[in-house]
Amino acid sequence: MREEMLSILARVMNSTVDESLLDAATHVMSLLCSEPGTKKDVIRAGIVPILIPLLKNHVQVDTKTAAAAALMHLSIDVLGKSECIKFGISRYLIEGLEVQADHEKFILNCLQCISNIAENNEGRIQFHVLEQKLEILTYHTSALIQHEAALALRSIRFKVVGK
Repeated sequence: MREEMLSILARVMNSTVDESLLDAATHVMSLLCSEPGTKKDVIRAGIVPILIPLLKNHVQVDTKTAAAAALMHLSIDVLGKSECIKFGISRYLIEGLEVQADHEKFILNCLQCISNIAENNEGRIQFHVLEQKLEILTYHTSALIQHEAALALRSIRFKVVGK
């Protein structure tokens, strides 16, 4: 049942031109990704490369926020980090941080994704270009964004012990 549902959601998210349907499917996917035990199923269903392009700036904010939340939940898992890196999430997250300051929830989800993925050495290397932007975000008007930016900055600056 779960595989069939994921397959349907993937088809809707991958091929729909109806923005409200895309938004609804992405929100459902975000909720599924937050549930324990579903991350590996979502990854196996090939959802990661469908979610990543939804972080682009031309996508509706609610849809982008739901996609970022799903990826945030997936990137907690080691396999999720690898999948996100494999499908080039770094450039989309870098672009995502260029959004308007009033898109706080989206920015927070992007920052948490960065922190999660930077736990992987390859991911950490890809995000070094963000240091200056993260420094700026540590002075954001939102205390939550300041905190998450500081955590993301700490994650990408982490040095492996002995190196």
